[in-house]
Amino acid sequence: MTLVARKVLEALPDLGFDYDPNGLRYDIERARAEILDDVLYTVDLPLNDGTTYKWHIGRPQRVLQLFARHSDALKRILQGMPSSPEEPLTILHYHDEVTPGHLLAPVHSRMFTSFRYSFQEMGKHLLTCEDMWFEYAVLRTSILKKVPGGMSTVMAKLMHIFFTCSAEG
Repeated sequence: MTLVARKVLEALPDLGFDYDPNGLRYDIERARAEILDDVLYTVDLPLNDGTTYKWHIGRPQRVLQLFARHSDALKRILQGMPSSPEEPLTILHYHDEVTPGHLLAPVHSRMFTSFRYSFQEMGKHLLTCEDMWFEYAVLRTSILKKVPGGMSTVMAKLMHIFFTCSAEG
Protein backbone atom coordinates (compact mmCIF):
# COMPACT_ATOMS: atom_id res chain seq x y z
CA MET A 1 0.00 0.00 0.00
CA THR A 2 1.40 3.38 -0.96
CA LEU A 3 1.94 6.14 1.53
CA VAL A 4 -0.86 8.18 -0.05
CA ALA A 5 -3.31 5.26 0.21
CA ARG A 6 -2.30 4.59 3.83
CA LYS A 7 -2.75 8.26 4.76
CA VAL A 8 -6.18 8.37 3.11
CA LEU A 9 -7.29 5.23 4.98
CA GLU A 10 -5.97 6.62 8.27
CA ALA A 11 -7.83 9.89 7.66
CA LEU A 12 -11.21 8.27 6.91
CA PRO A 13 -12.49 8.27 10.52
CA ASP A 14 -11.45 11.92 11.01
CA LEU A 15 -13.29 12.86 7.83
CA GLY A 16 -16.54 11.24 8.91
CA PHE A 17 -16.12 7.98 7.02
CA ASP A 18 -16.71 4.70 8.83
CA TYR A 19 -13.96 2.12 8.62
CA ASP A 20 -16.14 -0.97 8.22
CA PRO A 21 -14.45 -3.78 6.24
CA ASN A 22 -17.79 -4.59 4.60
CA GLY A 23 -18.36 -0.97 3.61
CA LEU A 24 -14.71 -0.17 2.88
CA ARG A 25 -15.18 -0.05 -0.89
CA TYR A 26 -18.01 2.45 -0.51
CA ASP A 27 -15.95 4.57 1.88
CA ILE A 28 -12.93 4.54 -0.43
CA GLU A 29 -15.07 5.53 -3.43
CA ARG A 30 -16.68 8.30 -1.40
CA ALA A 31 -13.28 9.48 -0.12
CA ARG A 32 -11.89 9.42 -3.65
CA ALA A 33 -14.79 11.50 -4.95
CA GLU A 34 -14.63 14.01 -2.10
CA ILE A 35 -10.87 14.12 -1.43
CA LEU A 36 -8.63 12.58 -4.05
CA ASP A 37 -10.31 14.05 -7.13
CA ASP A 38 -9.19 17.43 -5.79
CA VAL A 39 -5.58 16.18 -5.62
CA LEU A 40 -5.33 14.11 -8.80
CA TYR A 41 -3.66 15.37 -11.95
CA THR A 42 -3.27 13.58 -15.28
CA VAL A 43 0.02 13.68 -17.17
CA ASP A 44 0.15 12.65 -20.84
CA LEU A 45 3.35 10.63 -21.27
CA PRO A 46 4.37 10.00 -24.90
CA LEU A 47 5.30 6.39 -25.66
CA ASN A 48 7.73 5.01 -28.24
CA ASP A 49 4.88 3.53 -30.32
CA GLY A 50 3.33 7.00 -30.82
CA THR A 51 0.53 6.53 -28.29
CA THR A 52 0.08 8.39 -25.04
CA TYR A 53 -0.07 6.97 -21.52
CA LYS A 54 -2.45 8.74 -19.13
CA TRP A 55 -0.47 8.88 -15.88
CA HIS A 56 -2.45 9.86 -12.80
CA ILE A 57 -0.38 11.59 -10.12
CA GLY A 58 -1.07 13.77 -7.11
CA ARG A 59 -0.50 17.50 -7.45
CA PRO A 60 2.50 17.98 -5.18
CA GLN A 61 1.16 21.13 -3.48
CA ARG A 62 -2.27 19.64 -2.90
CA VAL A 63 -0.86 16.39 -1.50
CA LEU A 64 1.00 18.45 1.11
CA GLN A 65 -2.11 20.54 1.80
CA LEU A 66 -4.23 17.41 2.23
CA PHE A 67 -1.82 15.89 4.75
CA ALA A 68 -1.40 19.17 6.65
CA ARG A 69 -5.16 19.71 6.78
CA HIS A 70 -5.59 16.39 8.59
CA SER A 71 -2.44 16.28 10.70
CA ASP A 72 -1.93 18.76 13.53
CA ALA A 73 1.64 17.52 13.98
CA LEU A 74 2.52 18.17 10.32
CA LYS A 75 0.85 21.57 10.53
CA ARG A 76 3.03 22.50 13.53
CA ILE A 77 6.18 21.28 11.74
CA LEU A 78 5.39 23.30 8.59
CA GLN A 79 4.51 26.44 10.58
CA GLY A 80 7.77 26.16 12.52
CA MET A 81 9.95 26.10 9.41
CA PRO A 82 11.49 29.43 8.38
CA SER A 83 10.19 30.49 4.98
CA SER A 84 9.70 33.77 3.19
CA PRO A 85 9.73 35.04 -0.39
CA GLU A 86 13.31 36.17 0.20
CA GLU A 87 14.34 32.80 1.68
CA PRO A 88 12.04 30.08 0.34
CA LEU A 89 12.11 26.49 1.55
CA THR A 90 14.65 24.18 -0.08
CA ILE A 91 12.81 21.37 -1.85
CA LEU A 92 14.42 17.94 -1.88
CA HIS A 93 13.17 15.62 -4.60
CA TYR A 94 13.65 11.88 -4.41
CA HIS A 95 12.79 8.97 -6.66
CA ASP A 96 13.53 5.32 -6.10
CA GLU A 97 12.89 2.18 -8.10
CA VAL A 98 11.22 -0.51 -6.02
CA THR A 99 11.08 -4.24 -6.73
CA PRO A 100 8.20 -5.92 -4.88
CA GLY A 101 8.43 -9.46 -3.53
CA HIS A 102 10.87 -11.19 -1.24
CA LEU A 103 14.62 -10.68 -1.22
CA LEU A 104 15.16 -14.11 -2.79
CA ALA A 105 12.05 -13.97 -4.98
CA PRO A 106 11.69 -10.47 -6.47
CA VAL A 107 8.78 -9.80 -8.82
CA HIS A 108 10.47 -7.83 -11.59
CA SER A 109 7.27 -7.51 -13.63
CA ARG A 110 5.81 -5.29 -10.87
CA MET A 111 8.79 -2.92 -10.48
CA PHE A 112 7.93 0.75 -10.10
CA THR A 113 9.48 4.12 -9.34
CA SER A 114 8.13 6.20 -6.47
CA PHE A 115 8.47 10.00 -6.57
CA ARG A 116 8.57 11.98 -3.29
CA TYR A 117 9.63 15.35 -1.98
CA SER A 118 10.40 17.02 1.32
CA PHE A 119 12.12 20.14 2.63
CA GLN A 120 15.72 20.52 3.78
CA GLU A 121 14.56 22.82 6.57
CA MET A 122 12.89 19.85 8.32
CA GLY A 123 16.35 18.81 9.48
CA LYS A 124 18.15 15.48 9.59
CA HIS A 125 15.94 13.92 12.23
CA LEU A 126 12.62 14.46 10.44
CA LEU A 127 14.07 13.66 7.02
CA THR A 128 14.89 10.15 8.27
CA CYS A 129 11.16 9.60 8.84
CA GLU A 130 9.34 8.12 5.83
CA ASP A 131 6.17 10.07 6.64
CA MET A 132 8.00 13.38 6.09
CA TRP A 133 8.58 12.48 2.42
CA PHE A 134 5.42 13.29 0.49
CA GLU A 135 4.77 10.70 -2.21
CA TYR A 136 2.91 12.18 -5.14
CA ALA A 137 3.56 9.80 -8.04
CA VAL A 138 4.28 6.16 -8.81
CA LEU A 139 5.19 4.84 -12.27
CA ARG A 140 5.62 1.24 -13.34
CA THR A 141 9.06 0.49 -14.79
CA SER A 142 7.40 -1.27 -17.74
CA ILE A 143 5.78 2.05 -18.72
CA LEU A 144 8.94 4.07 -18.03
CA LYS A 145 10.89 1.87 -20.47
CA LYS A 146 8.42 2.81 -23.23
CA VAL A 147 8.82 6.58 -22.75
CA PRO A 148 11.22 8.20 -25.24
CA GLY A 149 13.99 9.75 -23.17
CA GLY A 150 13.04 7.59 -20.17
CA MET A 151 13.52 9.13 -16.74
CA SER A 152 14.71 12.45 -18.23
CA THR A 153 11.37 12.96 -19.99
CA VAL A 154 9.42 11.89 -16.91
CA MET A 155 11.41 14.20 -14.60
CA ALA A 156 11.01 17.13 -17.00
CA LYS A 157 7.22 16.63 -16.98
CA LEU A 158 7.12 16.25 -13.19
CA MET A 159 9.26 19.33 -12.55
CA HIS A 160 7.10 21.35 -14.93
CA ILE A 161 3.99 20.30 -12.97
CA PHE A 162 5.76 20.69 -9.64
CA PHE A 163 6.75 24.31 -10.27
CA THR A 164 4.07 25.65 -12.65
CA CYS A 165 0.78 24.01 -11.65
CA SER A 166 -0.58 26.03 -8.77
CA ALA A 167 -2.30 24.40 -5.85
CA GLU A 168 -5.40 26.40 -6.73
CA GLY A 169 -5.80 25.44 -10.39
